[in-house]
Amino acid sequence: MKLQFLQEEIDILQRRKSIWIVGFVRYVDLLGNHRINGFSEVLDVWVGKYIRRGSEIYNYAADELEGDIPSQQVAEDATHV
Repeated sequence: MKLQFLQEEIDILQRRKSIWIVGFVRYVDLLGNHRINGFSEVLDVWVGKYIRRGSEIYNYAADELEGDIPSQQVAEDATHV
């Protein structure tokens, strides 16, 4: 993936703007357990890596019951509203 920040490079380097990645990953582990991991990270341009930021609201790991996971159809319908 190649990202370009047109007209923003100076602001990012001078720390007036920042690059964040926020999201979650759902998966089933080798033992069949349903898991979800959330994350929130900001790019530290001087170190060259993403640093975890935010509270446990954004950064978490939890077990899920299969019945609590939305079906793919429900997720697809929500994006088309």
